[in-house]
Amino acid sequence: MSNRRFKLLFPITLLAVVACNEMPVEAPGAPEPAFTRVAPPPALTPHTVADVLVRSGALSAPAPARNANFGVPMVNVPGRMLPGEIVYIGQGCFADAYLGDPSGKIALIQRGFCRFDEKVTRAEAAGAIGVIVFNNVGDAILTMGGITANAIPAVFIGQTNGLTLAAASPTSGVIEWNPFDPLAGVVSQLQAAGVLNVGQTRSLTQKLANAKAAAGSGDDAGALDLLTSFVDQVNAFVQAKLIAEADGAFLTAVATGIIASLTP
Repeated sequence: MSNRRFKLLFPITLLAVVACNEMPVEAPGAPEPAFTRVAPPPALTPHTVADVLVRSGALSAPAPARNANFGVPMVNVPGRMLPGEIVYIGQGCFADAYLGDPSGKIALIQRGFCRFDEKVTRAEAAGAIGVIVFNNVGDAILTMGGITANAIPAVFIGQTNGLTLAAASPTSGVIEWNPFDPLAGVVSQLQAAGVLNVGQTRSLTQKLANAKAAAGSGDDAGALDLLTSFVDQVNAFVQAKLIAEADGAFLTAVATGIIASLTP
């Protein structure tokens, strides 16, 4: 080997040795465990989501309400909305004198002393176009039971809102079938609790807003598609452990109830 060839190879060999010495060597150790998402605890307290709202200028916010299990459901009322003058008539039993004339109006009646369907039957006979019964023992929202079928809608609201309407009687108002806004309010509780972020909350509430618009325009099929998409997304959030199973079950149960109301 000539001196010239040795001079060319030596720098290359030296660089290779230096490069090998500079390569990092990983220390042996156990692999890191895979990340496992843990679902948050339930954030929603047990409560009832109304499927009807009573709106009036006398109220600071819409009053949540429930349909009676007799009479005409608000979902079947033309336009799913009943506007009119609300007039307080007292307890509305057959033995009671009316405090106002309900003819052509929405009769506001206090709970107590006789059956719900008796109150509604008498109001209907007096010409009322609808009935609002309010609780006399608190703000719990009940589903009124009875055996007499009525041809007018009847809904139940809490005591606080009922007394407010009674104090303002007669006052204009409207009963509307609207389960979408109350459900959206429950979804927003998950964001307030730090369970869902803004984007996740908006995705769910926008589906409900679009379903409300579709149902309001008579596009029940479109509303059903959006509600089904809402249920699917809630279930996906449960599977991803973003929300608790109990919260997911509550949301899907309410949405399924709306679907049942809209299904022919």
